[in-house]
Amino acid sequence: MYGVIDAPSSKSFTHRAWILKSRSTKVRVENPLRCADTDATWRALQAAGASDETTADTGTHVDCGNSGTTLRFLSAQAGLWRGKSTFDGDASLHRRPCEPLLEALCQLGCTISGGSKLPYAVAGPLRASDVTLRGPSSQFASSLLLALPFVQGDSTLDADVASSGYVQVTRDVLQQVGVDVELEGQTHFIAGDQEPSGTVRVPGDWSAAATWFVGAAISGEVRVRNLTAWQPDAAILEILSSFGASISTHGDGATVAAGGLQSPGQVDLADCPDLFPALMVLAANSSGTTTFVGAPHLRIKESDRIATMVEGLQKCGVAAAETPDGARVTGGMIRSARLDSRGDHRVHMALRLLSLQEPTVTVSAPESVAVSYPDFHDGWQHLVRP
Repeated sequence: MYGVIDAPSSKSFTHRAWILKSRSTKVRVENPLRCADTDATWRALQAAGASDETTADTGTHVDCGNSGTTLRFLSAQAGLWRGKSTFDGDASLHRRPCEPLLEALCQLGCTISGGSKLPYAVAGPLRASDVTLRGPSSQFASSLLLALPFVQGDSTLDADVASSGYVQVTRDVLQQVGVDVELEGQTHFIAGDQEPSGTVRVPGDWSAAATWFVGAAISGEVRVRNLTAWQPDAAILEILSSFGASISTHGDGATVAAGGLQSPGQVDLADCPDLFPALMVLAANSSGTTTFVGAPHLRIKESDRIATMVEGLQKCGVAAAETPDGARVTGGMIRSARLDSRGDHRVHMALRLLSLQEPTVTVSAPESVAVSYPDFHDGWQHLVRP
């Protein structure tokens, strides 16, 4: 894998930007990512009438597709809309829990019907209050932070969440359009009646870039540009360095080149769980045994990512085992196999990297990349030479 490539725009920033754009005509969005997940969010906002600052008098049906972010973020937005909003999505989304968020919405005056998993309905109005959020998902906290500034009155949000870096991304996007949220310890202080105004500039996506960086560390040298803003998955560079890859940074990104890969032993993914699939492949191509910890919620993503990645590596002859909060991998030779990605976009992209060492490895559901990186296959053709 060799060459230069621009990272696609950030999916995380785009979801947040669309929501803020829906709150005010004074918000502009530059360089949004168009993919299945972000399109689901935008379509739902349009269906609610929010995109042109009108509000539906009747209920809204929100089809979240495969997007957990759409589901979590718009559940709180529904408290700002008129009528009852019903939420549904694909089979994988039906397995993903939302109970802590729905409990918080009830504390804030919303009415929930249909249970704690899809399908369910949310009816407002969302009211200002002091609310405590239980449950580890950063998306629950971000969902509330994207809604509470737009109700009458001030609120506090007490939240102890995993992947807290993604909550920082939410605060960063809010700040770009002048929405003030203060943080002391684990408590957010949120003024009400705020009106967003300004431009959200969507940066490149470190999560997508991580696939190319891992591929380069295994075999080659790749420079990824358009990485101009911090995100939790920027941790990929430090992790790759700990494995022995060669790293150089630039003003607009970084270059990674292959080195003598040696496991550092343990890798904590509590703040960057989306890196897990690609890092499992990195570990499979490194000397020694790597133990990934800190990310039990990987089991409730688009697939059970722990089980799916372990299964894929085992089929390729790699010693891999599940643990409660991650996995253990011992590097070794990659053998030919047909792998099932379970329709999970990040799993597909990661397992594809195994073909760098064994070209006959194939991975199911190539269309799944449309969820987050529609141009992934074009990027592969550009960087991977026959």
